[in-house]
Amino acid sequence: MRIDALDSSMPYGGEAKNELTKIVQGIDAKEGICMSLHSLVIKWQKEARAKRVGLWASSIPEKPWKWRKDK
Repeated sequence: MRIDALDSSMPYGGEAKNELTKIVQGIDAKEGICMSLHSLVIKWQKEARAKRVGLWASSIPEKPWKWRKDK
């Protein structure tokens, strides 16, 4: 599984790195675990969007891949 997280120089980038580091530390990427982690990431993203917190506070958050391309 690949998570395209914010770059550290983007708004909320440092926070994103810290939170992802907490999530993946100690996870053994064996069969079944990545699917569970993917489901959790999708759930957390939906919750953040609904609450309009972090990068989702913006009505049009900048996508990491677009930000990188424009740099």
